Amino acid sequence: MIKIVVIVLVFAVCGFFAARSFFRKPPPPPPVVEPSPPPPLITPEEEAKIVKASRDIDADVRWEAAQLLTSLKSPSANAVLFERLHKDESLDVRLKITGLIKTKTGADVAENLVLALKEPANPPELRIAVLQALAAVGEMGVIPQITDCLKDANELVRKEALRTINSLNILREAEIKKAEMERLRLEAEKGTTEAEKEVRKMR
Repeated sequence: MIKIVVIVLVFAVCGFFAARSFFRKPPPPPPVVEPSPPPPLITPEEEAKIVKASRDIDADVRWEAAQLLTSLKSPSANAVLFERLHKDESLDVRLKITGLIKTKTGADVAENLVLALKEPANPPELRIAVLQALAAVGEMGVIPQITDCLKDANELVRKEALRTINSLNILREAEIKKAEMERLRLEAEKGTTEAEKEVRKMR
């Protein structure tokens, strides 16, 4: 009889410690350490050299410098792009610069494109590229300047001006539709919340 009691006690103790170890809370996870951001690829002094290269006598060097500053997201990138857009001697560079500018947004971007659009010395192919960039940038405030191009002597520029206005209109309609969908979503959420409040009152 004593042996049975001892065995039972042994099993009880073992069971207690087994249960205790089973239900023991796991240790807290180690704290998440945010990795420190990598150092900048170039120093301000090196960046200044690249900006200087954007005024090199060779057109390819100027283009590569402007492209690199844009890729590096340099604070100087926009100023360099605008300078090359208005002052570069190579039409090919100016056309490629316009292609870079169309990936950007902002009032200053649209303003500089409009200045290039109004420059009478700019050839039709550059004015067309500028109109395409304005369509991509999506600033609605430039529509009056674009409609002025409907009086352009070149029929291709006039055609591109109409396409640009249409692109901006499509973009505007999409923004209106998005805003309306957001309004309906908020109203639906508000209605659900109000219904839940009424249910709570009835309980």
